[in-house]
Parts: sequence; structure tokens; C-alpha cells
Amino acid sequence: MGDDSIFRNPRKQIYLVSFIFIVWYGILVYKTGGLSIDDIFITMLAMMFGLYRRLGLLQGDLGARDLIPENVQAILRDGWFFLFVLIVGLMFYAQFVLPLHNTRERWEAFTRLVLYVLRRHGPAINIVDGVAQHSTAELERRGRGVIILDTASAAVLRTPTRFTRAVGPGTVFTRKNETIANAFSLHLQKKSLGPRMGEDPFSDQDEEETEQEYKMRVERRYETRGTTRDGVEVVPTISTVFKLDNEPNEGHTQFGYNAATIWKANGREGIDPQKGTDTQQRRVRWDWLPTFMAAELWREYLSKFTLNELYMRPNEVVEETAFQKIERFVRARLTEPRVGNLNEFGKPAGRGKMTSPEYMRLRERGLRVKQVVITNVRFPPEFEARLLGQWRDRWQDQARSTEMMTQQLRSKKRIEGEETALKEFADYASRLLGDHLIHKAPDPSMAPDLSQSLELLVRGTHDQAVMDDYLRPWITSEKQDLVDLIEWIRRN
Repeated sequence: MGDDSIFRNPRKQIYLVSFIFIVWYGILVYKTGGLSIDDIFITMLAMMFGLYRRLGLLQGDLGARDLIPENVQAILRDGWFFLFVLIVGLMFYAQFVLPLHNTRERWEAFTRLVLYVLRRHGPAINIVDGVAQHSTAELERRGRGVIILDTASAAVLRTPTRFTRAVGPGTVFTRKNETIANAFSLHLQKKSLGPRMGEDPFSDQDEEETEQEYKMRVERRYETRGTTRDGVEVVPTISTVFKLDNEPNEGHTQFGYNAATIWKANGREGIDPQKGTDTQQRRVRWDWLPTFMAAELWREYLSKFTLNELYMRPNEVVEETAFQKIERFVRARLTEPRVGNLNEFGKPAGRGKMTSPEYMRLRERGLRVKQVVITNVRFPPEFEARLLGQWRDRWQDQARSTEMMTQQLRSKKRIEGEETALKEFADYASRLLGDHLIHKAPDPSMAPDLSQSLELLVRGTHDQAVMDDYLRPWITSEKQDLVDLIEWIRRN
């Protein structure tokens, strides 16, 4: 209900219509001669007479109404009728300015509209996707107001002295001195801490960079700054994906709304002890808590490993690097009630699992973390150069080792292939000779001589060349040579 223009301001529209009607009615009365100065003077005397009679100062049978001229009484009746029509019109108009569902809400809308016309209303706030849309003046109003929340929004209301209630999607009518304390988005949300992509957190101030921009870049560096066990600073970008601990379609919205969850998230916000006590920045909003927890866990687990261990696999069996282990444990501490434990050297400490205090705190605050991602890891320039050199040497060693293994494997496969080819050749070449020996062996006179045996071996080789689909395209001329060889054996 902002005071923008007469086309968007209901109060101005009502005032304009009333003014036009009064002026039009006044012109009609003037043209018909229905009111004179004497009538006005007599009406004032009659009203004073009626007042004195009520006070007991005058006696008589006549009342004030008997003394007021008939034309004045008609004008007064028209005035009361206009007021009645105005109230009915406001009641009708109030049914369409807000989304309403029942008679109580319709009455509340009517009373708020009347208060609005009289400038006695409270704040009128629209909340979309958890963002309250209002002016500063709206929040300063202390009358009874209205809040409209879309299906993905919720809020907590307060008075100057305490929080009053949690409200969800729909139309909410506020009481006197009640206003919005916090707005909540019911969507799945993502928050990130640390340097931006492509940003160097360790570089000095650039010529094109303002003092404020440089200060903000340094602050982003310290948001996720951690040190390894050997004292090397590491700065990543840490992102968390989370939502309020509601079930889908709960509270008549597909995003899920639960008043108790909203109340817990609002009432257990944190503070930043590094900020001054007289600043709003000291307050840590509910939707930043998971990401701040993830940053603290990153520092805790990073301190258990050295710089060289971060991207090295412990052995050939374990493929997980220390960095991957850190990310896995940070994620587990925020998403699972019980997690494994690591000692100060990053090794498993015991076989049992411990209760995750971070997971429990998030549940107490009505939050549920879905994912944690650690990316854009940055090192100081001198250590980054050293790491790159180590990675290059390691990759070269791995490349040489892989090349040697490849050559050995290739030689092994070649020998195996040759042996297989020889076996297949011997099998095909001797197949006819073997069949002949098996079937003719009982009769020594039928045993093949040397020339027949050679012919059978060559014919077996020829049959392989004809029937093998892979060999056929490669030995077109050799097949004729084998036929000529068979003919030569037969002639000799």
C-alpha cells in the first residue's frame, strides 16, 4: 500500500471519490436552494438546545429534531446514507485486495482497509522467496497490518519486547505493535564462503582495485583460511546446500512449512564475537550457520595433514587423497548423526564412531544440510610453485612408469598372440591329417606316406585361409599359391 500515485493508492482513490461526490451533492443543494444561512443558524441553535436538554439545563417537550428545518434533516439523512454506502463499498472492496479464505479473514481485511483510510494502519509487507519487500516507513508503523507470503516463504513476527509467532504461506494479519522479525525462504539454498572463482586472495592491491574492494577480498580470504600440520596456509571456497528441516508438502505448500522449525531457526541464531557489540554485523543469520560450521570443520581437519599429503594417495590400494578425505569428513559431520574419528595425523582413531555435535546443533536449529563442496583451493605463491614442481616431477615419474608398464604389457600380449596364432595354425593345418590318422590307423596299409601327409597339411592350411573371415582379405594371392603347392605335391 505505497503512496505512489492515485492509480495505485486505495486511500487516494477513496478520498477522490468522496470529494467528487460531496462537491456534486453540494452543487445540487445550491442549485435547488435547499440550504440557506438561516437554516444553518437554526440547526446550530437546535443542536445547542438538544445538548442543554441532555445536561438538564433546559426543560420542554420539543426535541432538537423538531427544531431542525426539514431540508437540513434531509441533507443529514443523505449524509448518513452516504456513510453507509461508503462502509458497504469498503467491505466489498476489501474482499478483492487480498487472498482470503474465510469470514474471519474477510472481516480482518475490512478493518485493515478502514484503518488504512484513516491512516491508523500497521505495516503492509509482501514476502517473496524469503525476501521481505517493504519500505523503512512500513516497519515503523505500529498499528494492525497485513503480511502476504508466497508458497516458498515463512516469517517470525515480533513486538518491541519479544518474538510472538511463526507464520507461513498465505495472508497474515498482524496485531498492534507487531511487525516482521525475520523472513525465511523454504527453497533449497546455497551459501558460499571464501575467494571467488578466478580471484587471487594472496595478491597485493591492484591499481584498478578500490580500497573497499581490496578489503573485501582480504576478508573473503580469512573466511576459510586454514593451515596444514606443517604451517602452510590454504584458502578454498566452501559451499553448502541446505534447507529448513521440513518435509515436502507439509504445511499446505510443496516446499514444506513447519512453524516449530521456523521458530527454532529464528530463536537460535548465532553471533560473531569478532564484530563490535553495537553493530548489526555481529548477528549471524540462520542461513549462514551451515557454511560457517563447514569452514570451522575444514580448519580442524586440514591441521591434521601436511601440504605434501593433501594430493598424494597413501598407497596403490587407497585411491582417496587427504583432500578428498577432508571433504568427506566435513560433509559427514554436517549430514550424519555419527561419524568416524581421525587422530592428529589424519589416521583413523579407534573402530567406533562418535556423535557429530555439528549435526545435532543444526537439527536443534531446524536446518538440514544436503551437500558440502570444497573447491578453488589456493596456496601462497611460493608453495603453489613448489606444489606444481612436485606434481610435475610426480607426473613425469608416473608417466615413465606407465610407459614402461605399457611396453611390458605390449610385449607380453605380443608373445601371447604369437603363441595363440601358432597354436591355431597348427590346429588347422593338422586337422585333416589327424582325422585321416584316427580313422585309417587300424589298417597300416592305409596309413598316409610322406607325400600324402604333406598334402593334408597344406590342404588344412588352405581351408583355414578360406574359412577364416579375418584372414581372407589379407591373403588373396597366398591362397592360389597354396593350391599350386597342393598340385605340385600330387604330381611329384
